[in-house]
Amino acid sequence: RRRVLRHAREVAPGATVVALAVYVLMCGVADLAVLKHLEGAVDARLHARLDALVEARPAAARAPAAPRPAVPDTDGLDDAPVLTWWIPAGTGVARRLERDAPRLPLTAARAPGPRDVTIGRRAFRVVAASTPTGRYVAGTSVEELLSIRATLLAAEGALLPVVLVAFFLVAYAIGRRAAAPVERARTQQLDFTADASHELRTPLSVIEAEVSLALAAERPAPQLRRSLERVGAESHRLGGIVDDLLWLARADSLPEGRAPSGAVELHALAEDAVSRFQPVAAHRELDLHLAPAPDDAVVEAPADWLDRLLSVLLDNACRYVEPGGQIEVRIPTNSGPCLPRVDDSGPGIPPDVLSRTSGRFRR
Repeated sequence: RRRVLRHAREVAPGATVVALAVYVLMCGVADLAVLKHLEGAVDARLHARLDALVEARPAAARAPAAPRPAVPDTDGLDDAPVLTWWIPAGTGVARRLERDAPRLPLTAARAPGPRDVTIGRRAFRVVAASTPTGRYVAGTSVEELLSIRATLLAAEGALLPVVLVAFFLVAYAIGRRAAAPVERARTQQLDFTADASHELRTPLSVIEAEVSLALAAERPAPQLRRSLERVGAESHRLGGIVDDLLWLARADSLPEGRAPSGAVELHALAEDAVSRFQPVAAHRELDLHLAPAPDDAVVEAPADWLDRLLSVLLDNACRYVEPGGQIEVRIPTNSGPCLPRVDDSGPGIPPDVLSRTSGRFRR
């Protein structure tokens, strides 16, 4: 559990940093899109006013009349009016066409625009249009636009800690969930390695002890023969353990649910398994038999896996059933799961260890 929590704590900060970068990027793109849209609306208002001025005053017209009050344009971003100026050709003096218009610096009218300038300590956006008799300039305050931008930044800044904390918690939870099966598989692998090492150590220790005794001093031929028989038996056991490990490795290497399977006749499979263990059962004075069953009990499964399962159950029964006991293999004939069943008259498994019987190398 501590390793899972440590892994989650290591993953969550990195994921949070990535989330911060994505959040800033998304907010920047969104702000840019919103502000560009609003600026486009302001520019459209200014160009419409310039077009109206140019069309209303042909090139031969004289200078505009006296200034008039500014009229708010309620179709725009806010109630800020569009103000206009007239710069006669050759004079370099900007004349206000509305009384409320501030004094226009000539630097603000040099480029057609649109451009952002400061007029009377206020932020304006202006555009200009030239005619043969002079130059028209239209502008409007964009302080509302700047206020909207500041509001967006403040809202995003206020939301940022909440987003980061929420994403950190989500990343931490996902990290725990993702690390749990990995750590469980790692623990199982360590347990499997430890159990396999223990199983291998026992026959190797016996072989080493017998060889050491045989080489320690001269021994009679019968004793040497018994030592060799023990070495041979332990070697046979060691080979069986190695075969089991290789079988488990091959089984684990298959994708989940992709074991090679085919149609298996359970009666024939059980009959073959019982036949193989008859000598073992007879040696231990056990009654091993196969209960009558229909020949049409067929399942779709890996045949070698089922055969190995039956062999493990029969071997276990032959080991622990007392002499004179009974072992019966049955194929269910009801509508339930069609799996072989091995019943015996042995002592059974204590309930407190029954849940551990499916573990590898458990006894």
